[in-house]
Amino acid sequence: MWEPGWSGKKICFCKPGYSQKGTKCEACNCGPDTNCTFIDQGFFKPLLKKCLCKPGHHEENGKCVDDPCSPNPCKNDGACDADGTGFKCKCNGPWKGETCEESE
Repeated sequence: MWEPGWSGKKICFCKPGYSQKGTKCEACNCGPDTNCTFIDQGFFKPLLKKCLCKPGHHEENGKCVDDPCSPNPCKNDGACDADGTGFKCKCNGPWKGETCEESE
């Protein structure tokens, strides 16, 4: 459905799972119960799709996937970094090991 916007441009009201891309609604294809937005990158560049993922998920290759860092598996204030196949912890101070539970 279209309505005129404040500047005279048409505004698209899309169904869930679809977002306005230019002058039409386009499927997001980010995964179930997700949405997206298309970002203008400037002249002569294609619109960039950005998936809007649910909590506990993040965007990877244009799809929403489980976030291995939610909740943070790293102990003792370690920082979690999702690496595509799982996670890696960056440990602080005397802590080491896969989840920063071993002291030096």
